[in-house]
Amino acid sequence: MKKFTGLVAVVALLAFFAGCADDIVLEEPPSLKGVYTGKYIVKQISTSQSKEENILWRFDDRSFFMELDPDNFGGICFCRCFGDYVLAEGVRLKVIGFQPDDDISDCTSCNGAENPEGTFVLDQSTSTLKLTRQAGDTLKQLLLNKVPE
Repeated sequence: MKKFTGLVAVVALLAFFAGCADDIVLEEPPSLKGVYTGKYIVKQISTSQSKEENILWRFDDRSFFMELDPDNFGGICFCRCFGDYVLAEGVRLKVIGFQPDDDISDCTSCNGAENPEGTFVLDQSTSTLKLTRQAGDTLKQLLLNKVPE
């Protein structure tokens, strides 16, 4: 009798797992790979002071690169920076290197604390890719539009 009960339990478990296999859908993470134009915004929430500049952005398989848009430069000297990214509960950006954007003659210095680094909330609900991060009193946001290939 114990063998029969054990066999029924094994068959029931196999049937359960076989039936559930069709219900499991693993979605691919959204692909960010490509070249973008857009804006980078750094805002101090308590004072409402805001810096905004036109940028060029590129996502490769695991890396990113940001530079100022020389054709649409508005006078704010964010750093040219590059690093790694991971899609995990948003987008984690880790800056590996940065420097003043020497393609822009007015930009001889930049503030590394303003670099886009940390975990950003990803919003792909519109044609503009939005990455937003608030840490303490500072809000950082990337508004990116993909350049057609």
